[in-house]
Amino acid sequence: MRIRQLLPFFLWWVVIGAIPVLVRLLSPGILEGSDGVQHYLIAAYSWKHPGLFLDHWGKPLFTLFASPFAQLGHWGMALFNACCCIVTCWAADGLLRRSGAAARWLFPPALLLVPVYGSMVLAGMTEVFFGMLTMLVVRALFEERFVAAMVLVSFMPFARPEYIVFAPFAIGWVIWKGRWRALPWIFTGHLVYGVLGAVVLGDPLWAIHNDPYNGAANIYGHGTPFHFTDQLQHIYGAALVWALGFAVVACCFIGIRSTADRFSLGFLGWMALLPSIAILVVHSFLWWKGLKSSLGLFRVLATCAPLLVLFATFPLVRVGTLLSLKNWTASIAAVVLGGAYVAWAASCFAAERPLPIEEGAYDRFIRQVGVRVMQIKANHGKVIYDHPDVAWHAGIDPFDTTAVGEYSAMGVNDLLVWDAHHSANEGRLVLEELLADPRLELVEVMAPDERMIVLGGRPFDVFLFTRRPAVRKQDSAIILDQESGVHMQPIRVDTVPRDGRDQGAWYFDDREFPLETGPFPTDNDSLIYAELLVSGDIQWLQEPSDGTLLVFEEHGQEARISYWSHRLEAGAFEVRFRIPRRGHGGKNNLFIWNPARRPFRIAGLKAEWTRVMRTE
Repeated sequence: MRIRQLLPFFLWWVVIGAIPVLVRLLSPGILEGSDGVQHYLIAAYSWKHPGLFLDHWGKPLFTLFASPFAQLGHWGMALFNACCCIVTCWAADGLLRRSGAAARWLFPPALLLVPVYGSMVLAGMTEVFFGMLTMLVVRALFEERFVAAMVLVSFMPFARPEYIVFAPFAIGWVIWKGRWRALPWIFTGHLVYGVLGAVVLGDPLWAIHNDPYNGAANIYGHGTPFHFTDQLQHIYGAALVWALGFAVVACCFIGIRSTADRFSLGFLGWMALLPSIAILVVHSFLWWKGLKSSLGLFRVLATCAPLLVLFATFPLVRVGTLLSLKNWTASIAAVVLGGAYVAWAASCFAAERPLPIEEGAYDRFIRQVGVRVMQIKANHGKVIYDHPDVAWHAGIDPFDTTAVGEYSAMGVNDLLVWDAHHSANEGRLVLEELLADPRLELVEVMAPDERMIVLGGRPFDVFLFTRRPAVRKQDSAIILDQESGVHMQPIRVDTVPRDGRDQGAWYFDDREFPLETGPFPTDNDSLIYAELLVSGDIQWLQEPSDGTLLVFEEHGQEARISYWSHRLEAGAFEVRFRIPRRGHGGKNNLFIWNPARRPFRIAGLKAEWTRVMRTE
């Protein structure tokens, strides 16, 4: 009888879970490249390389459960997270039955439409799996299955680091209930993985010794302690934020009106609301202080989204049942209010995450890099890279030591793929040192069709090197120097007269395109890449503008090849454009775009052109 009663809700959960899978299959792009791809690669290749089941960065418990789905391809990660979402709904249903049927129907869409949570389901990231574990623990404690709860908590360290915030609340509840015999089971997970680590790695404490979150503030930086709280309406959506506020008020009303509900409200406050607040506070502190490799990513707050939706849903629906409305009145109110909330939440989600997922300029470029590596890898030995997407798009087994190498052991003819995002940061490879190394030949340079600044403030470029004596030369020329009056390329400068002092500077009125120079030749067959370094000092004559751009644009014979822009701020600036060799017939130009049309002054404008060419 109970299965028959649960069947309609189960079918509802399946329908909700099928939506993100369908969206993922119909989307040309993916979410959370790099980290998401790395989790997929670890899960996908774990059957071939079992040692990956103990990869701490990959989250061993997540890898274990996600690995069968990863064999389907990257979309299988979204399928796995959709299954986690379904299990999360089942776990929440055990608590929501007392609140009323409306809560049981509302919870699944309300959860999936939380922007940060729904996005992570689509991305196949670990946060959804951890959220499922928290809900399973909450249900087990609510049903007084304390041993099961402690066993689940014991494995959470191998799912995500937020366990260290959630676990004390679960342990505290068991202690408050006086179930002391259940507490030793909290060591189950560490015991199991400790034995596995001792056998496979020779270190029973590998989970501690191999902690991947060990600082690196010099790479990831830090920021304000209000980094997360200032963005809550974007992270969780305004609908949930407001619902949480009303839920607190509803809890007060219910606590006064119904003594029978006080236990449930106290339990939800302790096991749902407070852990969520604690996770928010801890992540805010870590980002503020630059600790534990915190990058200030909003996605980490998806871990507590199920807890927050549970806390909001239970009291808001329970208030309706306590008002003693007639059945038909209560049903109409539930449909109208629930439908209105879902529509509001859907609009919040759409504002933060437009669907389907399009392939962005970043992902498109790194895919092109991977495809290029696939084309030339047969001509080289091992491939050395830092960006996970390179291996994925190049069809490389990233854990095959015969195909993938390390820079410290780079052999003759190995291929090094240096990218400005991962290699320059996590890989700690300095481009200037690589270019100066006479043992490295620069094979090729790749640049995206849109200028992007990545972690560390570097433009996103990729340099391909191989280990053999360098055969290249470079020459430089100053093509524009405002102070000396040199300009080797055609130039248009629409200056306006300026009386008095400071005659060496150029003054511009409100024209939209006040300066242009070019073209710069990039069609030399011997050219590997060229670099254009532009520097100067800009000041606005009236109100400052944040919309003035320095633009380098390239056109082929039929279409635009690239558009790289850099926003100019008041004061000195230095902008570097790296341009790969283009085919014959291409054109390019450098110009200032002033869409705000505010008068400004430029002094010391200088452009230096450097070409790097093969000598063969």
